[in-house]
Amino acid sequence: MRCSEIIEQAKKLLQRQGRITCRALKQEFALDDEALSDLRDELIDAAQAAIDEGGKVLVWGGAASVPSSESQVPSSTQHPMPSTPAEAEAEACYVKTMEIAYKQQAQSLELRAATSLARLWQQQGKKDEAHEMLAEVYGGFTEGFDAKGLREAKALLDEL
Repeated sequence: MRCSEIIEQAKKLLQRQGRITCRALKQEFALDDEALSDLRDELIDAAQAAIDEGGKVLVWGGAASVPSSESQVPSSTQHPMPSTPAEAEAEACYVKTMEIAYKQQAQSLELRAATSLARLWQQQGKKDEAHEMLAEVYGGFTEGFDAKGLREAKALLDEL
């Protein structure tokens, strides 16, 4: 796939989902670290289609719609918004915890924060977003599936 095609596909994916992790972009388009960095910069700076949240998550920041033959998801589901100020604060704390844990390669802490954030989103009716985010973090584990945190995350994934 050509660079311009990847950028357009990434913009459409980002708009549909409202937010996407850099890790998901890397996997979706089979990018190396340098190509991921270039794509991230293009989406943020040149295309102005994304806003960076701590170097890990991109949030849709572009125009209201991207021309597409696909049906568009309502904007209320594209960018999950917290219902109350307390929920907004909790969400920000969970995201920050996930970012720190990811940088420190503390997978268990990242999973606990992701599980908590997924539960919050589930309560807000954002089950698809919750499932996608938690599945990505859960998918980073290759062993220890009998541990309490992994069992809880798996149970929540099954519920979502």
